[in-house]
Amino acid sequence: PAVVMTYTPLMCSVMLLIDVFFGGQSVALAFLVLAVSGWSYGVFAIAVPNFVSGITSPAFFSRVYGKIFLAWGVAGLSAPFVAGFLYDRSGTYAGALLLAAVVSVVTGIASLVANAQTKGLAVVSAET
Repeated sequence: PAVVMTYTPLMCSVMLLIDVFFGGQSVALAFLVLAVSGWSYGVFAIAVPNFVSGITSPAFFSRVYGKIFLAWGVAGLSAPFVAGFLYDRSGTYAGALLLAAVVSVVTGIASLVANAQTKGLAVVSAET
């Protein structure tokens, strides 16, 4: 899951940038961008709980994953408002897509750093 957690957001950011710079040029390209972005979301939805279960003990899984899922929900609820605000200011969704691409890159880099820091560390347990 660690590799997936790093490279899936980076792949999604590439797709978002393709959409910003080449969007509207073909239906096939739009389908590719949507398909890869949807696939990335699904893979990430599966990888996150697997990753969390690998770094926490079963006693802490619900607490840790609950916080992550809450943050995911907040992002899911706030993103449309941010995208709408950016659209109202510019008349295009390019700003929202660029912001999403930047957030995806930051996510990939944060995952890479977290993976490097957790290598060799003990799993968090109820005893610690």
